Amino acid sequence: MTGQEDRFRKALDRGHSAAWDQDWGRAATYYQQALDERPHDVKALTSLALALYEMREYAEALEYYSRAAELSPEDPVAFEKKAVLQERLGEGKKAAASATQAAELYLKRQDVKKAIENWSRAVGAHPEHLRAHARLAVVYEQLGQKSKAASEYLIVASLLQHTGKKRQGQQAIERAMKVAPEHEKVKRAVSMLRQGIMLPKPARPHGGTSPFTEERIPQLEASSEKEEKEAEASPIEETRQLALSILAQVIFEDSEDDSSHREDRDLSKILSGSGGVYSKKGAHTRLLMHVSQAIQLQTQRNFQQAAEELRGAISAGLDHPAAHYNLGYLYLESDQVGSALKSLRKAVTHANFALGTRLLMGQALRKKERWAEASTEYLEALKLADASIVPEGQIIDLHRIYEPLIDARRTEKDQEKQVQLCDNIENILLRSNWKEYLEDIREQFSKDRADEEFIPLADVLLETHSNQVVDALTDVQQLARKGLFGAAMEKAFYALELAPQYLPLHTTIGDLLLKKDQVPAAIRKFLVVADAYRVQGKTERAISTLNRVVELIPMDIDVRQRLINLLVDYGRVNQAIEEYVSLAEVYYSLAELDNARESYAKASGLVEKYHKEADWQARILHRLADIDTQRLEWKSALEIFERICTSYPGDEKAYLNVITLHHRLGEDDRTESALERYVKHLESKSEYAHIVEFLETLREEMPQKITLRRRLASAYENQGRIEEAIAELDTLGELLLDAGQNAQASEAISKIIDLRPPNVEQYQQLLAQMRD
Repeated sequence: MTGQEDRFRKALDRGHSAAWDQDWGRAATYYQQALDERPHDVKALTSLALALYEMREYAEALEYYSRAAELSPEDPVAFEKKAVLQERLGEGKKAAASATQAAELYLKRQDVKKAIENWSRAVGAHPEHLRAHARLAVVYEQLGQKSKAASEYLIVASLLQHTGKKRQGQQAIERAMKVAPEHEKVKRAVSMLRQGIMLPKPARPHGGTSPFTEERIPQLEASSEKEEKEAEASPIEETRQLALSILAQVIFEDSEDDSSHREDRDLSKILSGSGGVYSKKGAHTRLLMHVSQAIQLQTQRNFQQAAEELRGAISAGLDHPAAHYNLGYLYLESDQVGSALKSLRKAVTHANFALGTRLLMGQALRKKERWAEASTEYLEALKLADASIVPEGQIIDLHRIYEPLIDARRTEKDQEKQVQLCDNIENILLRSNWKEYLEDIREQFSKDRADEEFIPLADVLLETHSNQVVDALTDVQQLARKGLFGAAMEKAFYALELAPQYLPLHTTIGDLLLKKDQVPAAIRKFLVVADAYRVQGKTERAISTLNRVVELIPMDIDVRQRLINLLVDYGRVNQAIEEYVSLAEVYYSLAELDNARESYAKASGLVEKYHKEADWQARILHRLADIDTQRLEWKSALEIFERICTSYPGDEKAYLNVITLHHRLGEDDRTESALERYVKHLESKSEYAHIVEFLETLREEMPQKITLRRRLASAYENQGRIEEAIAELDTLGELLLDAGQNAQASEAISKIIDLRPPNVEQYQQLLAQMRD
């Protein structure tokens, strides 16, 4: 590595480290150093831009994001950030242009969601951005979101009307009418068209620079009217709609006559993610004819002929996962199972088509009665669906857990189980509200798990072997939400008849007992569940269940001890130590000091055995010594505190207690020795201010200790705190006189005189009297 490269890497790494600590000023400094070494590095540019953004230096951040966009014109992120900053700086039209560019690039990556987000940002920054509204209208329509599509078409109509293009405006209204004929906004727009009234232009939404949201679309009806809720399609249908939207764009954009919109004709290429839908130069006109016929025949449910037309388009050069998915769908509808599988395998690797493709392949394989392969495809589909509803940070772990489950299906010999699994997954995923249903299942079956444990939904199906159990438990969930706990309990017992050994079901019953305030019964149920999990070797779930019981009855010593034993056996020693400490505190609150001390001692033993962090041992030893001090077992407490001082020489509290206990035991020499040792330790670290604080604390405990007063007076003087040194020497002199140590008292007064207090004459007279 060259010197320049090494300096660049070090500066960039230091910038990342500072950014991680949220120290944006320092991060910006390091990122600038990295840029000095490599001025055209996109990563350094965007990193510096982010740091400046966090520092609210928006103009400078925009400058660096703009440079990054120029250097990496295919990366949508820089354009997206530019749009955000331009809008924040009040540059609405520029923000709209940047957001539109970002949207097009996201489409090229086939990230439709982010494309929509950026088109929405564009119309938020510049409400009259015709192209962005038109894009949104087409994409929403092809995604089956008819209400949103109609709203956008009406905005397009309004903008066209106000630019004098009344015919095109009328066509946009007619398009909205075709998409959503019963939509109230559309009906009102048609009425206004007949009366010769132009639609209102879209206005800038309230809220300034916040991201565009659906609520910011101009409303033609009263604001209190609610949009009809879009029905959620099954994954197969949802993917088919996406495929059709991509295919339809090939025709829609090629039929555009207005040369001013030529730049919009590349949407089909962008949607491909590879620069185009064509794998080779083909007969373009013939390709378009085949695609048009395929879509039309499909709407007429003439699937076999539609498949032939789409196959012709692919032969003419159309090469896109959308085409292969749609062809596989059409083949399957026409009972051409072998051809369907061949087409679907070309679409399954694409993220936007994977879930729908897996389900179609599962259906095709079950038609061939290849049950092992079919159940594997269904599990792959469930994995993708499951991952779509968990937080992003859990997806990798969830996939990892699915892998052995899927591998096991490939070797499963029980055909009945394979068929049942296929049926169960179909019943879950091939429904209109499949995502909501999955979320209910995940919520229901995640209650008894540890925070770090991920339970795949496949685990539920494989354990219960019945979709009826899943249905029953989602019903339980819904009834419980409504407060109908009695009805929920009845439903739970019905499910128990179907799967009496399924432990999450027993946990659900325990939850319902809690909600009905039947706490003892709930605790008994949870304890039985914990024991069953332990016997099955599912220690994580046993621990999680016992934790719930401990929360319900924190004073129950036996339950907590069971939990501790499980934690130790499972190797979760830190948690076991915490539980021992918590158990000790319970004993302590009950004034059972012997039992409290025993629990702390066990915790200490675990720390030593497993070589846990020093902080643990220091904390526990302090607790043990404190208990011995309260029991007036000072020698035992002293031994523990001295052990702490030896192991952790910076522990001030331990030194303070050692000195204090030696003093209480009348061991003056050892008191002096301990004090000397700690002061020297502080001096070796040049912590002189700390020495004063320590001696002041010790003075509260031993106000009559003459050597302590002498040390404190000297420490004050060394710190330049003369008035306090004089006051301390004055007190020291009195203590020495009371003790009959006149010579030493005279020395203390002489020291005061040397410090030249304002009333020095009085001290001189006192010293003369003492000498007489």
